[in-house]
Amino acid sequence: MIRSITRQKPEEEIQRLLEGAARIFIIGCGTCATLTRTGGEPEVKAMSEKLQEAGKLVTGHVVLPVACDHLTGEALKGYGGWIEQAELLLVMTCAFGVQTVARQLKKIVIPALD
Repeated sequence: MIRSITRQKPEEEIQRLLEGAARIFIIGCGTCATLTRTGGEPEVKAMSEKLQEAGKLVTGHVVLPVACDHLTGEALKGYGGWIEQAELLLVMTCAFGVQTVARQLKKIVIPALD
């Protein structure tokens, strides 16, 4: 497994990246992003609240056990309806997790972390 150190993008940058999108699904990671406190359950919930306060509809969220794992697609199947409702995915994982999610789903993927 890859160990990544991540940090959240500035709020203004995230808002700019999400401009024009009204419905968002958030994906976090239970390993590296949880360890660095940038994309675990508390951070995903906080991001959901911030986006809702900014007028966005968060269709749902999930913290995957390992976002960069080859089973990511399987783990996301249970969230298919909520993901389908979203215009894009805000992914709070390392770059490899973002790439893995993007390969698994036919949605626009926006990275929330550097």
